[in-house]
Amino acid sequence: MLFLSELIEIIFYLGLTLTIEVLVLLGLGYLNKKFIKTLVLINLATSPIYSALIAIYYHLFDSEMGIVLVLILEAIIIVIEFYVILKYLKEKYSKVEILITVVLVNGFSFLLAEFIRYTLDYFDVFPLF
Repeated sequence: MLFLSELIEIIFYLGLTLTIEVLVLLGLGYLNKKFIKTLVLINLATSPIYSALIAIYYHLFDSEMGIVLVLILEAIIIVIEFYVILKYLKEKYSKVEILITVVLVNGFSFLLAEFIRYTLDYFDVFPLF
């Protein structure tokens, strides 16, 4: 049952991340469907890996040093998103614009998701089973 609960939590946070990032993109005025699709596809690949690595780390070490791992993983995700979006949309957007957008989107997503995670932990929503 523990694995099922963790899987549900990963899926929940994937949906949360996608929702936040798309809303931030729309809020920044990016209505380009290709930009949004690219960002969603990147997140479908990176978010479960990110969540699994964080869960493994906390399961094995249960340490406050996890923030270092979180920041390193966030930086890696920003670099991956930047290069993938740059590859597909470099003719429409500048490198600086893509980088700033990716940093803003991931920053808002990270902060809001952490706030929600803290709130859900406080009210003991997960594990569900």
